[in-house]
Amino acid sequence: MILFCLPFAGGSETIYGHSMGSLLAYELYYKVSELNLRKPRHIFFSGYRAPSIIREKKNIHTLPNYDFMKKVMELGGTPDVIMNNQELLQVFLPILRSDFKILETYNYKEREDFS
Repeated sequence: MILFCLPFAGGSETIYGHSMGSLLAYELYYKVSELNLRKPRHIFFSGYRAPSIIREKKNIHTLPNYDFMKKVMELGGTPDVIMNNQELLQVFLPILRSDFKILETYNYKEREDFS
């Protein structure tokens, strides 16, 4: 989840990212900076480690469907209504797999601190 709040009350902007959205919020901040756009005054992260912390490579995204689904269920956070419905799984399985691939193949690039 990622939210980018446009100017409001005093003209401040806020980026908030939760879980995978934290990584997206982190990258969005630097993309905004790279494009010389006005940087947000506030950026909040929750539910995910710092991007600089090296993560063990698990390659869950490459598992066969059954094993992938089993791992997703172990981790929790995906509603049973999706995991127990074949039609919904056909829609969401590629999305979940892509999310895992993004997280598992992300390469941290050291940059200047937030300013």
